[in-house]
Amino acid sequence: MKNTRKIVRYAALIAAALLLAVAFGCASAPPPAAPSCSDFTGTWNTTQGPLSIEQNGCAADGYFPSPTRFSSFRGVVTGNRLEFSWEGPTGSGMGAIYINETLDAFTGTFGAGTRLDDATWEGVKGVWPEGSPR
Repeated sequence: MKNTRKIVRYAALIAAALLLAVAFGCASAPPPAAPSCSDFTGTWNTTQGPLSIEQNGCAADGYFPSPTRFSSFRGVVTGNRLEFSWEGPTGSGMGAIYINETLDAFTGTFGAGTRLDDATWEGVKGVWPEGSPR
């Protein structure tokens, strides 16, 4: 009888240990985090003129509202990088800009066709200069 009680107690301990192992050791891993993307939304004073960027999630659209050289771009933000394709009166091409940690300035490059390095580009977030078309 004593041996039977020991066996039952031992079996109960093993069963409890197995339940704990299953509950805590075999839980599925959490889903991967969504990719982070910095917020480029807003108006920018840039070396290429006034720029407006609208962002939805990690997708971004931008435009230069100049009546003489209206240009627009569409791109994707990954981390602090916005990579885009642009179109305008002088052609089309590609570019990439990198926003700083405080999200109020960027630097980057753009080019015609598939080139990304025809020209450099800088911008500061803020109100457009007086007299800029909107």
